[in-house]
Parts: sequence; C-alpha cells; structure tokens
Amino acid sequence: LTISCSRIEIVDIPEDTLGSKGHIELAISYEAGKEHDLALREYEKAIALDPAEPDGHFGIGNIYLIKKEWPAAIKSIEKAVRLRPSEGLYHNNLAIAYMEAGRFDNGLKATQKGLALDPVRSYIYMDTLGMIFMRRGETALAEKAYKEALEKASEAGTDEAEILLHLQELYDTTGDGINANLIRDSLKAYELKTQATGKEGRP
Repeated sequence: LTISCSRIEIVDIPEDTLGSKGHIELAISYEAGKEHDLALREYEKAIALDPAEPDGHFGIGNIYLIKKEWPAAIKSIEKAVRLRPSEGLYHNNLAIAYMEAGRFDNGLKATQKGLALDPVRSYIYMDTLGMIFMRRGETALAEKAYKEALEKASEAGTDEAEILLHLQELYDTTGDGINANLIRDSLKAYELKTQATGKEGRP
C-alpha cells in the first residue's frame, strides 16, 4: 500500500495587515460616526504598532477630550506634541485640554504656540483664546478674540457657526441680551446661507 502525500507549504500570515496608518484611518471613520470606544481601540492599535506615530497619540487625546477625561487627554496630546512639535492643531487641542483642567496659563501658551505655527488658520486659535479668556472671566478679552476669529474665518471663507455660538454664550453669560439676540439672528442667517451653498464645516 502506497500513500502519496503532497507537500504542504506553511505560509506565514501577518497578524495585522492594516498597519499603523490603516488603524488610524479606521479610527477616524469610527470617530466621525461617534463610535468613540471603537475609535479609541483603533488608535491604541496604531500606536502599539508604531509608538512614534503622533496622529495616533493625538487621536487618543481627542477621544479623551470627548470623554471629559482631562488628565488622560493632556498626557496623550502632550506626547503627540513632543513627536511632532510643528503641528499647530496639536497645540490648539492641548490648550483646550489644559483649559478644561483649569490650567489656563498653560492653555494660553499652547494656543499662542499653535497660532505662531499656523497663522493661515488663525481663526481656530483666536476662537480657543476666546474660550480660555471667557473661562478666566476676562470677558472683554474674550469678546475681542471671538470677533477677530469671526473676521479671520470670514476672510478664509470657512465655517463661522462655532465661533458665533461661543460669542452668543459670552453675551448670554454677561447678560448682554441685545448682542446675544443679534448673534442668534446671525446664526440663523448663516445656517440659511450654508444650506443654500452646500458649504459646511471647517477645513
């Protein structure tokens, strides 16, 4: 009795075919769908594959911002900043994390650093400065920052709605009902305009 056996070739199949960048792209898609726990899992997979990938640490920090876990957000975004100090938006979101943790001076410094690195999108950083000044009770400085943010956003042809909402909140907080109502009217007009043009969201 002769038994013929064909040779079996063992193929080494990699455990992870997405790679760090692939996991980040998947995380971003989950984040866009507000599936934050799934997004966090994918960002963690990304940095497990490549601990020096700043976008992974930044993504994790942003998820912790959404979850209002300020120390964890700060830790992750600080890591992203160390890995890629030239990215203005990293500094901006770190500033927001500092602000939420009550570290206003650190927040102002981080925002100003981001603005210096990314002056083309100054409206983002001026809006963040307004938020920090408002939290510190410096309402005049907050109003000035928000108005400059609106001016720069208009010049850039980008979304003004978030800045308008922040300015409305400032006027509501200070009891300035006249300006708060003017901002509400501006928001309604802006919404109609964006619906007509199909434009929405910041670049």
